[in-house]
Amino acid sequence: MSSSAVFFSPAEVIGDQLGAIKASAQDIGPIYLRQITAAILIMSSSHPYYQQKPSSNSSFIMGSIPTNSPMADSATKLELYILSDFHPEAVKYAQNSFDCIPYGDPRTENWHSHATAILIKDCYNTEDDLASAPQLRVIGKQGVGLDKIDAEACKRRNVKVCNTPGVNASAVTEMALCLALTVAREVPQMVIRQRIQGEAIRKETVAGMLLSRKTIGVALQTLPELLEVTDVVTLHVPLTHSTKNMIAAPQLKQMKKTAILINTARGGIVNEEDLADALEKGEIWGASFDCHCQEPPTLAKYERLWKCPRFVGTPHIAAATDETPIPTISVAIDGIFDVDLTRANKKIVAEAEANGTEVRLLSH
Repeated sequence: MSSSAVFFSPAEVIGDQLGAIKASAQDIGPIYLRQITAAILIMSSSHPYYQQKPSSNSSFIMGSIPTNSPMADSATKLELYILSDFHPEAVKYAQNSFDCIPYGDPRTENWHSHATAILIKDCYNTEDDLASAPQLRVIGKQGVGLDKIDAEACKRRNVKVCNTPGVNASAVTEMALCLALTVAREVPQMVIRQRIQGEAIRKETVAGMLLSRKTIGVALQTLPELLEVTDVVTLHVPLTHSTKNMIAAPQLKQMKKTAILINTARGGIVNEEDLADALEKGEIWGASFDCHCQEPPTLAKYERLWKCPRFVGTPHIAAATDETPIPTISVAIDGIFDVDLTRANKKIVAEAEANGTEVRLLSH
């Protein structure tokens, strides 16, 4: 079935991922992916933070320090509390614009009392955290997901949040393709059996499912329609009230028995117990998660799911490449700088107008 790809409630950053998927599929070669009929099904959300764009101030070469990092006068630098362990080059970049309180510094333990700006990777920022941080004005978050940040509390307290959507799209796209092929060709089973048997497995004993000419994206409008005809379903949505358990027993029963489900978005979008049931009953071919409800995932929590022969789990590493850390954190740092600069400019304008001074805004 030949078809064109569409987005389910599209967001701009997902368009970047679709383009990367198409490019990756073409680059892999002629054996299995050359004749795929469409791009991987993307289900996204119109959530505002998925429609933000990286800061225009940042110009970087992958894996290197950005070349035109914003600069601040040393006498007016804002203090930035770095609450996660970041790449040393990223910290150097932040020091161009901020008076940094580095990760591990004893002062970070009392950030609630002093911080106006914080930089985080995977920390929680709850209502209680925000309530105990009266001076906090901006949070820089490496990565897209905001599920560990109380967005409503930030809104009420006028705390700006700067995340980094789109910067790691290519890395996540590659991982989604990797996981789909891994499940389809039963790669883990082959590796395990070879290790146990101590010799190469005869090709006659290998099953696996060919993805060539499979339907991986279709021009349909509803989720049930998509699930009924799609062979590879890969999820790219934020975790919200509307997306929690978006894929559960009813949706899994709508899918083909040969379908593969990939989640590189957030744990909780797929009901994990229902998925284990579906895999054990053979209701779908297989599944792979880079994101789990409990992170980091543990054997005690996920033994049942991980024992399913066609389930592959990875510990939220889709964006973990040598090239992505510095660009993603640089965009977050630029966002904090922009917020600080905007506040400073507004203060200058307000003070000038209060003194009766004419204010002119000059274009660049």
